[in-house]
Amino acid sequence: MNISSSVQLSFTKYALKGCSASIKPSVLVLHGFLGSKSNWHTFCRVLHERTQRTFFALDLRNHGRSPHAEPHDYRSMTSDVIAFVEQHRLSSVVLLGHSMGAKVSMGVALTLPTCVAGLILVDNAPVLADVDENIRTSACALLRVASAQPLDRRSATEMLKNMVPDESLRAFLLSNLVRGSDGRLHARLPLPLLIRSLPALGDFPFNGVFSGPTLFIRGRYSNYVSDARLSDVYRVFPFANIVTLDGGHWIHVEQFEHVLSSVEDFLQTN
Repeated sequence: MNISSSVQLSFTKYALKGCSASIKPSVLVLHGFLGSKSNWHTFCRVLHERTQRTFFALDLRNHGRSPHAEPHDYRSMTSDVIAFVEQHRLSSVVLLGHSMGAKVSMGVALTLPTCVAGLILVDNAPVLADVDENIRTSACALLRVASAQPLDRRSATEMLKNMVPDESLRAFLLSNLVRGSDGRLHARLPLPLLIRSLPALGDFPFNGVFSGPTLFIRGRYSNYVSDARLSDVYRVFPFANIVTLDGGHWIHVEQFEHVLSSVEDFLQTN
């Protein structure tokens, strides 16, 4: 396990051949807890084709194919993304983040505002709040399955079924299992570290105001961006536009086309 100020993030780039895609700011897409860049592949591909922009889907530290490193907190993840922007010489970017990735996006905008042309924040708010207990339950369930080192995905699915009733959530969690050299399935993520770090994911260690164009997309039945938190949203992001869709915290999955359209509209004007 590395302990470092920043790590080099794994990414997938969606770019047009030639120079036409470089006229507008590139879009960086940041996943949520236990997610990865692959969760956003279809979303990035479709929007890249529709908007003719370059998209980068990133794996945040300790997720996907990115390095494992301590600590796992918002300042460290923000530092990683800023290092990515600088390494790729991106003078201006739009950040799109869900949940954990939304707070990282906020951190980048508040730390490096001159480089951020816009923000698209999916179901999270700039507040200090307890982490949803369902997130801890999911992570611990995945750790139990991974510790058993199942031989195949059918066995892993059966083990997880009793702990995670929702089929789509099970599939999401099981995407973090990979086959090792011993032929068994292992967690690609450092799950004990991530579970220990959960309290830090309720934090919001950033100050300041971002006055650039900002779109919040929230689930009507999610408490992450409740009406009570809108004053905090406007305090930090005074030009925020709020879109509310029927659904929960995974609103980009439940309302894929509506979220896609909202993001496309934002990118067409920013």
